[in-house]
Amino acid sequence: MRAALTQQEACSLALDGDEAACQHKLDEALRWAAPEPDLHGDARSGHGAFCTSTYIEVQRADCWVHLRRPQRAVATYEGVLANLPAAYNRDRGYGLAQFGSALVAANEPERAASVTSEALSIARRCGSGRTMQRIRMVGGSLRPHVKMPSIAQLLDELVATD
Repeated sequence: MRAALTQQEACSLALDGDEAACQHKLDEALRWAAPEPDLHGDARSGHGAFCTSTYIEVQRADCWVHLRRPQRAVATYEGVLANLPAAYNRDRGYGLAQFGSALVAANEPERAASVTSEALSIARRCGSGRTMQRIRMVGGSLRPHVKMPSIAQLLDELVATD
């Protein structure tokens, strides 16, 4: 739980724009991270078992988004999202939605649409309102590129979801 609390503190520092302190807290959280992934997602190995180094690195990517450093966010998401255990599919969906947001900010709209479409599929299966909210925000950011087929398709899927 210490790792989970420390990474939450890092996220608040990112929202305040304090990059150095945020990154320091994330590095501190890594020292407390759960040693092995909780493959079941049910805390049978203890509260805070979800807070592995992979989970913290996903949070680091989220922090890069909040710090308006999309290139760093993109690189971090690329390196860690695939490593989330299957039990954390809801977290993967939210991470993909955040990844889409980073890709929009990094001026990669077609790739953002592809990643966000994958997030939409997960959000529908999981029933995640938080992920749907982020996906709608990404969709709104992609509207200026609606002439691109992949973006038009994502926006149509979002309309069908409402």
